[in-house]
Amino acid sequence: MKKTDKKENILLDDESNLLKIKGIISKMIDADRKLSRSDSSVGIRSRWKDELGELERAFDQMIEQKQKSDEQILLLSNTLKSANDIIAIADVNFNFLFANDAFCKTFGYTQEELTGKFVGSVLLERDDGKVGEITDPKIFMDGWKGEQWSKTKDGKEILVEMRISPVKNSIGEVIAAVAVANEITEKKRLAKELLESKQRLEMLMKSSSTMIYSSEAFGDFDARYISGNFSSITGYADEVFFKKGWWAKNIHPDDAQEVFKNLGELFQKGNHSHEYRFLFNDGSWHWMHDDLKLIKDDSGNPIELIGTWQDVTDRKLAELKLKESEAKLTDAMKIAKLSTWEYDFVLDRFTFPDQSFALFNTTAEQEGGNTMSSEHFAQKYIYPDDRVLIEKGLRKALETPDPAYTSQLEYRVIYAPGEIGYFAANVRIEKDADNRTIKALGVNQDITERKRVEDEIRKNEYRYRDLFENSGTPIWEIDLSEAINYITGLKEKGIGDLRTYFDEHIDEVIHCVSMVKLIDANKEILNFFKATQKEDVLTGLFDFFIEESFDTAKDVLVALARTEENQKIGGEIPVKTLTGETKQAIFRISVVPEDENTLAKSLISFIDITERKQAEKALRERENSYRTLAENIPASVYRLYLRERGKMEFFNNVIEQMSGYTKDELRNGEICSIDPFIFPEDKQYVMEIVKNALRDNSEFEVEYRFIRKDGSLSYFHEKGRPVVGNDGKPLYIEGVIFDDTERNRTEKEIKEKNEQLKKLNAEKDKFFSIIAHDLKSPFYGFLNLTELMSDSSEVFSREELVEYSILLNEGARNLYKLLENLLEWSQVQKGAIDFAPKDSDLSKMVSQSIETIYQMAKQKRISIINEIVDTQKVYADEKMIGTVLRNLLSNAVKFTRKDGNTIIKSKWLDNDTIEVAVEDNGVGIPEKDIHRLFKIEEKVSSQGTEGESSTGLGLLLCKEFIEMHGGKIWVESEYGKGSKFKFTLHKSIETS
Repeated sequence: MKKTDKKENILLDDESNLLKIKGIISKMIDADRKLSRSDSSVGIRSRWKDELGELERAFDQMIEQKQKSDEQILLLSNTLKSANDIIAIADVNFNFLFANDAFCKTFGYTQEELTGKFVGSVLLERDDGKVGEITDPKIFMDGWKGEQWSKTKDGKEILVEMRISPVKNSIGEVIAAVAVANEITEKKRLAKELLESKQRLEMLMKSSSTMIYSSEAFGDFDARYISGNFSSITGYADEVFFKKGWWAKNIHPDDAQEVFKNLGELFQKGNHSHEYRFLFNDGSWHWMHDDLKLIKDDSGNPIELIGTWQDVTDRKLAELKLKESEAKLTDAMKIAKLSTWEYDFVLDRFTFPDQSFALFNTTAEQEGGNTMSSEHFAQKYIYPDDRVLIEKGLRKALETPDPAYTSQLEYRVIYAPGEIGYFAANVRIEKDADNRTIKALGVNQDITERKRVEDEIRKNEYRYRDLFENSGTPIWEIDLSEAINYITGLKEKGIGDLRTYFDEHIDEVIHCVSMVKLIDANKEILNFFKATQKEDVLTGLFDFFIEESFDTAKDVLVALARTEENQKIGGEIPVKTLTGETKQAIFRISVVPEDENTLAKSLISFIDITERKQAEKALRERENSYRTLAENIPASVYRLYLRERGKMEFFNNVIEQMSGYTKDELRNGEICSIDPFIFPEDKQYVMEIVKNALRDNSEFEVEYRFIRKDGSLSYFHEKGRPVVGNDGKPLYIEGVIFDDTERNRTEKEIKEKNEQLKKLNAEKDKFFSIIAHDLKSPFYGFLNLTELMSDSSEVFSREELVEYSILLNEGARNLYKLLENLLEWSQVQKGAIDFAPKDSDLSKMVSQSIETIYQMAKQKRISIINEIVDTQKVYADEKMIGTVLRNLLSNAVKFTRKDGNTIIKSKWLDNDTIEVAVEDNGVGIPEKDIHRLFKIEEKVSSQGTEGESSTGLGLLLCKEFIEMHGGKIWVESEYGKGSKFKFTLHKSIETS
């Protein structure tokens, strides 16, 4: 039976006894009545009757009160039992009479186990304990309050805070004691930690660069507190901080409005963070980072502001560089296709983050989680032929004794759709205390695109080698770097007239020639110098020079000293073959663009003119047999009579083969001449050459274009000399005309191929420059930032994390734009981009382009004014022209200072052509750079006014796209005053 039931029975028994007493009294009264009838002593009996009646009424009241008391005791018992506080009642012998549910739960006992148990059994005797004091009978008289270490049923030590009060009966006797307690073990621990934290905070604040302050949250925000490092940081005395209006007065004027405007956020969100410049006591402006928190009362009313104040000037000064790095770094992992992984050798388990699965075009969820065995990984993602590479790599990492072991490997992978790609992995290991390899940690990079580029480079190199080997022209690949360095040294020594110096110092010419290295030769060089193997023609120029060759070498060395002419060096030179035969040749030196500064790689080509030279010599030596010889040479021999109105006499029929005209068709009346058929643009030049030869009575040589009968152009090479009469005046000119069409065609092909090579190299350089600089650099910064965020995330506030995330996002957009330009440029170069012009709304395209760079302009407070009327229509590919407009508008904003203006306008040039202009009042372009802007071989790339990066690809894309539309693009700029980028488009078909 429960104790509550037993107590109720006791109460019922007491009530029954009282009822019995009442019954006895009633019987006594009845007996008294009987006695009163037989006894004459009525006064005495009546008095007894009254007293007994009163006693009966008293018992009735007592029973009624007893019933009420029992009900109250039962209610009180239930209340104590369910109370949250720990409550216990003990008798005067310190034995438990009662313990509520909270007591039982805290100490682990049941009510039955505690009843009658000695109180001291749950108390703990410690240095700071109070067992003896608590069990002292004195507490039954005076009570007790304090802290006491106790122990639970399972032996756990706890600290309780208790109050013991005596329970007395109606006559003042102590009959029990009631204890009310709360467990404060955790509270005490936290209080101790709080005290230690406060002590550490005070110590830290003395050396910290962060100040702590508080102020009122209303009125003038009067200061209440400032930390002790205020004076050492700002130079002001502490009392200055508490002056009314002092803080607001010392904010930089350019920042004050924004600071007070943004304080509204504090009262909306409860916290706020901002940065502004603040005047220190020494007169210097410092950037301060201010974090504020609003403290409210229980009713939600602001009562206090608490904040931290930190000098971040050093960080601000480095922030531009940091932002640039972060901008390049942001989203670099995604753009660079990088991911990390971990392999546990003990568990044979790969662990991949989500971004690793993104590289495989899948997700962790689709693949059943982030972990898998090495066998599953190899079977699922590694190209079959390369699985052995992974196996060997892991085995080597496992077996190496070197704790600093790292490795790199490249292998093929299988993307989720089944396509093949390439990965590069950098691997390091972790070892345990016994130097056993337990983990391999790696970084994967998707290098599929790089492999594709490398393949393209190999193909380009192959095409270059193919052109080099099969050009049909003898070509050497040479290194002029040592020679040009030596010549530069001579100039630095003060030698101004190099030609005279070389004439007087032939040994210096020989020395310079010896510095020219022969790197490679094509098969035509072997034929030209009558060699059987390539090694025979790579020994040195001396083996092929004769004495007269050094005269030409002098001219070449002088030309090399004039760097602006490096790519136009050429002439005639006598050389000897390996068989000792002397040859005459026309040579031309072409510098490979990427080596134009050092001349480490140049090409020298030859055209064998030995036969021509021999023919000219034979003509001079055999003048008497001129006509016979003339009939047998592959050239037209003529005589031009000067005193007969320019009459020409041809001594063979070669002119008919060369021109397509008969001699009769070349006649104009009695005059036979080829002058009318010389290409109009070349006539004046030819006449000047001949005129000078006649004036100086000297030989002449000239090349010009000739209009054949069929309308085609031939290239004639004419050599002649005037013959004077007895009066010393020219009578006629004797000369020979060669058809150099084939030679010119060959030279043109060489030039075109050289230009192609130059363009290919420029494209390659531009491509690798972007990869090596604009894409590679962000990786390092991104790794640093992400490492910082991962290693120190617990110290970052939410606001800081948001700030870094915003910076990462902004950087990602910039790098995405770079990649987008890069891909579009690559597609243009491959001819893989679709060109789909149609009637388009120019104003709409401009508005859309303005929207894409609006945030960029807003950050710099730059106004963009669109003056394009809504009715203007053009015939254009909207995507391409959108790219053009975005690039030009982006550049305008990038190179315009804050609070500047950018205007886009248009005007009709004629009925079919519209001119669009993007104008800004920015920094402008130096005159020396204007002509270089739209050339791929020129590297013109600079930072914007706020350090914005530039790839140099944007304007190249603009030029390509505008020219695809049949338009043109150009720039007008004055340095320091702004720029106007203009381009033309055609009217739409609808409005034509």
